[in-house]
Amino acid sequence: MMFGSVASPPPADSHVQRLIAHDKFVVDRWTGSAQHPVGGDQRCHIFVTLAGRVWLERDAAREPLRAGQTVLVPAAAGPLIVRPEASAVMLDMYVPA
Repeated sequence: MMFGSVASPPPADSHVQRLIAHDKFVVDRWTGSAQHPVGGDQRCHIFVTLAGRVWLERDAAREPLRAGQTVLVPAAAGPLIVRPEASAVMLDMYVPA
């Protein structure tokens, strides 16, 4: 389901599926094990792990995010790397640029 068209959709062969694109928020579903750079864009991101486990990494710090867990990454947090395990599924929710 798509509402509006404020955010560019991810490429067709991507592991990211745009679920909602509204002028107030965007929801993307990430699947697979490819790592993602996130943050550093002056926007808050809310991550929800639906299945599996992902690792949030910044500098030398590494924190797990397991199925059912949610984390808010503040806009001022700077860039992070999200490293999902093979079966991970997560949502990334944020305000469009």
